[in-house]
Amino acid sequence: AGCTPEMFRIVVAAAKAALSPAFGLHGVHATTMGATPVVVVNGPCRHDAAVNFRHAPCGSGSRSSSIGRALKLMLQNVGRAKLAGTESTCIGTPMKFGMCFGEWEERAPAWEPLAVAVASASGGASERSGGESGAAAVARRGEDAV
Repeated sequence: AGCTPEMFRIVVAAAKAALSPAFGLHGVHATTMGATPVVVVNGPCRHDAAVNFRHAPCGSGSRSSSIGRALKLMLQNVGRAKLAGTESTCIGTPMKFGMCFGEWEERAPAWEPLAVAVASASGGASERSGGESGAAAVARRGEDAV
């Protein structure tokens, strides 16, 4: 998918989060609206893995999307999510190729970082990778992070 070795730990954290029963992966695939996992990365691992969180984080010129692509390929090739089979989207979306970006938490002091908000909302449980070196949260597009 084009990931660097530094991105692998984020891919693993995203896969663990997506496979968590609380995430509801079946619902993501079974819906006809085209939902797809989105990986939001915060903490120091953004820098280690060169995850774009500054300008145009979802645009071209960034390898961040390779993390989302790796997750999507795992869901398809390992989890056997197949279009018109277990995946029921009617129209589709370019996000289905994979979506990942970093959270610019230093620039948004009015909001808690997503990992903190997710942990608070779930009573302290969130998928983390690498302890102090960062976290990856996976959220369904258009719904609350779980």
